[in-house]
Amino acid sequence: MDKVLIIGLLTIAGVITVLILLSGMQTSIEETSDQTKESQKQSNLTAQTIIEIVNVRSKDRGTSLDVWIKNKGVVVVDLYVEQNLELFLADVEGNWGDYIRYSSTGPVTGENSWSLAGPPGQTWTPGVTLHLNVSLQRNPVSAGAYNLTINTPGNVTATHRFDASPN
Repeated sequence: MDKVLIIGLLTIAGVITVLILLSGMQTSIEETSDQTKESQKQSNLTAQTIIEIVNVRSKDRGTSLDVWIKNKGVVVVDLYVEQNLELFLADVEGNWGDYIRYSSTGPVTGENSWSLAGPPGQTWTPGVTLHLNVSLQRNPVSAGAYNLTINTPGNVTATHRFDASPN
């Protein structure tokens, strides 16, 4: 009789343990599923986002650049996060390079910075070309070849090689 009681209690304890484990596994599976869905959504957005640097022109003795970038993808790029666009400028010989910081107020005295030309809050829809103003007060470009790279928040990158002519 004691053995039957012990077996019954062990069976109940086993069933409870299995239920607890299954509940924990279900939560883990749901979290993993949500993470996978979000990752696929981000990958799909990245695949639909294509940018192209159309033209780069130096002016003001190499202290500023006009940059035009085009949204060639099929999704709207949110410009409320324009400060999340990353700009990198480097000479092609690899002797100099710099990360250009965003400035909502325009050129920063004594620093390299960039700002969006035109009205704030623009919508960057497919087919629209944006104009960026890059101020190079700390490191003006001289005559020579440079690479400008722009990276979006979705990690889409465009690079453009241009020849600077500060005169």
